[in-house]
Amino acid sequence: MPLLPPTVGERLARCEQAVEAWGIVPGATVVLLIDGAVAASETSPGSYHVFNLGAGLNAGQSVKVRQTVATETSPDSPPVVVGDVEFPIPPPHLAPALLRCAHCLYADGMAPGSKVTMFTANEQRGRRPLGSGSVNRFGYACFDPGFIDDGPVFGIATTCGTDSAASPRSFLVPPPAHFPRRTCTTRSLAARALVISTRSPRARPSRSSPAAPHWARSATAGTRCTSICRAG
Repeated sequence: MPLLPPTVGERLARCEQAVEAWGIVPGATVVLLIDGAVAASETSPGSYHVFNLGAGLNAGQSVKVRQTVATETSPDSPPVVVGDVEFPIPPPHLAPALLRCAHCLYADGMAPGSKVTMFTANEQRGRRPLGSGSVNRFGYACFDPGFIDDGPVFGIATTCGTDSAASPRSFLVPPPAHFPRRTCTTRSLAARALVISTRSPRARPSRSSPAAPHWARSATAGTRCTSICRAG
């Protein structure tokens, strides 16, 4: 059986500085090609590998990978074209209500490779950062900010070195006594559950959709986001 090419992780966005690949034979040498030129050649110890680039990708570039095991080299993978990002940078999407004392913050609607920083603000303490996270290829980020006990909470996205406006404020609501605090499971507010996010991480542009390069679509409110803090 011939050696198959790895898969390049979709989507890729302008200014992103990492490329994911999987479907790799452990121990293979994996070559990253950008516009046909070799950008990196690294040995992967496992079936998944991340190339960390020294500079950001440019919109319109074609990204492919191939692997070599012993003397056999695979064909190049199907290309992934780097998408452009929207300016001005749109603010991240947060749920309108967050559980007080929750240990998970989720935001979506951002370009892959962006950074999102969460803040809390009130009249007594002023604005203070809760933490930041990297946006994955699906356009969302989820991270543990620690113990959130005051609000409201808002986020700012940073893409290509440019900050977005602040997102609308999300207000904290008390969790019911039986609800585990360290959770990311969500349901609709209309179903009397408290929301971490009203958007699903699976709600993203389809691979065949040319009209949505900015990863800013949202799902219908009320979708479930079970264990949203899992990796990737």
